Amino acid sequence: KHSQETLLAFGFWFLAYSKAMAPKQGAKRGRPSKGGQPPKEPPAKKAYEDPNLVGVKEAINKADLTDSVKQMFLVCLANSLGVPSAERHESQATVINMIREVIDGVTSKLKDALEEEKAKAADAEGQKEKLQEALVQAEQELGRAEEAVQAKDSALADSATAVTVAKDALFECQEEQKSKDSALVQARERKAAIQKALAEDFQAIMDGTSASYQGILALLQDVSLDASLLSALPKTCGKAFSERGQFDTMVLDQLKSILIGKENELATAIAEAEPAAAERTAAVEAAQSGLDGATAASRQVSQELAETKKVAAQAKAAVQEAQQALDDYGPKFAEATKERDEKAIELENWTEYNVASFEFLAA
Repeated sequence: KHSQETLLAFGFWFLAYSKAMAPKQGAKRGRPSKGGQPPKEPPAKKAYEDPNLVGVKEAINKADLTDSVKQMFLVCLANSLGVPSAERHESQATVINMIREVIDGVTSKLKDALEEEKAKAADAEGQKEKLQEALVQAEQELGRAEEAVQAKDSALADSATAVTVAKDALFECQEEQKSKDSALVQARERKAAIQKALAEDFQAIMDGTSASYQGILALLQDVSLDASLLSALPKTCGKAFSERGQFDTMVLDQLKSILIGKENELATAIAEAEPAAAERTAAVEAAQSGLDGATAASRQVSQELAETKKVAAQAKAAVQEAQQALDDYGPKFAEATKERDEKAIELENWTEYNVASFEFLAA
């Protein structure tokens, strides 16, 4: 590869050599015109220039050469590439090879520039693919999150239905318990009242410290009492303990016996009713437990739905962020591919015109 100083020195030699080798022509004197005035010169015509030489000139001007070296090559074109190959001498072939060296250097630089832009474009394409993949993944995550929200919405609706069913079941059990346990409750209350009456009111009458027996009779309203007992009670209860006789004792014993009999009757009824009442109580407790469980489950699903919606919102934000990143990268990607395409077109034009023009003339 020749240095520019070598190219310049050889060019000066070639120009001098070409001038010395050019055929000498005698000057022709034009015929003077009438009146002693020289003839007018015809208007100059624009000289024809071979398009291939134009292409080579463009190639030389594009080369990384000093202006003096470029000018030297441009001046040498006519006496080198402008000469048919069969008529060229060694020095002309040398100039042509130097021009070829210059053109090859430009071609190499253009190729290097294209490869550099290709590498940049490949990096840009790789980055774009990563951004696209990130967007796809974010969209997939959003899709899964939205499906999870729909599933939780459905589960929440189901749990609300379960709570309603549990409430209805508890209400039915409570109503049945209230309806069927009312007689048992009354029996228990009446039994307790009779026990209290025996321990307090009847005992006070027996001790002669009280003559009040109406409260006792109120507890025996559903009992058919003997008329003689009813007529004797006021007089017997009104007597002091020391004034009572055998008849009075019999009257009070009969009243006590009736009270105890009623107490036993109520105790039997209570005992018979308690198993069914216990079942109803168990049913109410089970229904309440079912309602508590359904309510807790519904509350849990509601919390899970809130969390799932939060995840979906984050996934949606991630999609928007990924889309924005891809959109923002668009101009940079377009610039990278544009530079690559421009370099490719530049090399193609260079090869198909400038290089091809040189090769045509050099052949």
